[in-house]
This record gives sequence, structure tokens and C-alpha cells, in this order.
Amino acid sequence: MKSPINFPAERLQQILNSAIDTGIITLDAEGNITSWSKGAERLLGWSQEEMLGKTLI
Repeated sequence: MKSPINFPAERLQQILNSAIDTGIITLDAEGNITSWSKGAERLLGWSQEEMLGKTLI
């Protein structure tokens, strides 16, 4: 099985910030939110700061 692509944190944040029409949310292995795109903020109404470390359930 191929290993996942690893992006530097700042590059990942640039990608997330450019996704204004799409909600992108990344989770760790435990299901905690590790990043939240500007699109997710626009579509769902919560900022990344409000959601980091929380779960979607």
C-alpha cells in the first residue's frame, strides 16, 4: 500500500484557504479536527479556531 502524501503545514493551510467553495476538513486517527478550510467556515458557519480539536460527531 502506498504511504500518504505529507505536505508541510503551511502548504496544507494554503490549499485549505484556497478552497472557498468546498468544505475541507481533516481529522487525526482519533477523529479530532486538525484543519478546517475557509470553505468549511463559509458553508458551515464555524471558524477553524472554533473547531480545531473537536470531533464531527
